[in-house]
Amino acid sequence: MKNASIDHFFNQEFDKQDYFKQNAKEIVKQHIEHTINLNESKNLLSAEEKKALQLDDKLEFTKELIDVFKKEHILGLNPKALLSNLFHKIRTLDYKQTTIDEFKKSGVLYFKLKHSCDEKTCKGCESLVERVFSIDEDINEILEHTCTSAYCRCFLQEISHAQEDIENTLKKKKENESNISFKLIFFILALVLFTLFIYS
Repeated sequence: MKNASIDHFFNQEFDKQDYFKQNAKEIVKQHIEHTINLNESKNLLSAEEKKALQLDDKLEFTKELIDVFKKEHILGLNPKALLSNLFHKIRTLDYKQTTIDEFKKSGVLYFKLKHSCDEKTCKGCESLVERVFSIDEDINEILEHTCTSAYCRCFLQEISHAQEDIENTLKKKKENESNISFKLIFFILALVLFTLFIYS
């Protein structure tokens, strides 16, 4: 999972979170890269320690895992899920950027967002399914302000001949507007002639 894009997205997403200790960044990165596994250790929290952090007493948590977090920021949360969400967020960001780069190399000009059509799909992503995106739009930035899930599971679908389709749609729209304008002018002219005829 090591590449420049992954490093960029890791730094970006890690710095956004307020529940990680800043000095634990390298350890978290190693976990994300599967160099180490913070969930595998015999050094487990006791029942009392889990209770103090308001953690699920049915789950096991290693002290190595808890040590990368600011304890006051994870009360009642699931530290394993927080790390997992970070991993998936980085992967989905990298997937979308890589896909856009491949689209550009192939000459694709437009694409659409396709979601999973299940109960986990957020309203934000649902609102974007009919939108046609230009290849130059930053889809990750758009989703950052639209998607309300821990990480976006949507994928990107290229649109073949989209430019031609869009231009045809715009052309028809202009033609319809022109027709409406012509009909309106004709109606007004007929009304004026009728009025002149009545009062002549």
